[in-house]
Amino acid sequence: MTEVAFLGLGAMGDGMARRLIDSNFTLRVFDVAESSLAPFRQLDCRVAGSAREAAAGAQAVICMLPDVAHVETARFGPEGACAALAAGGLVIDMSTISASGSDRICAEVRKRARTQ
Repeated sequence: MTEVAFLGLGAMGDGMARRLIDSNFTLRVFDVAESSLAPFRQLDCRVAGSAREAAAGAQAVICMLPDVAHVETARFGPEGACAALAAGGLVIDMSTISASGSDRICAEVRKRARTQ
């Protein structure tokens, strides 16, 4: 697996995304804040215009977001990653959310994977 979408480039996500770039992963990054995206425009990665664009063709999607609502939007919104994730794609969530929120999101990802 070499192509990874990384959603959320805040205090935690920035460093993690940079480490993946340094480890020669093909990385596609997205954040809703241009100020978080701007430094990545100078790095060896692709800056996407949406979570869906970042996930298109990626074998894995990593989320590092601040709350459940952000994760749900990034995964399932109109421009969400799940709409573009390849069959068999890996979904990794490292967001700072509750266990119950994580369980709910996991169930929805599984449900959508079965219907694709």
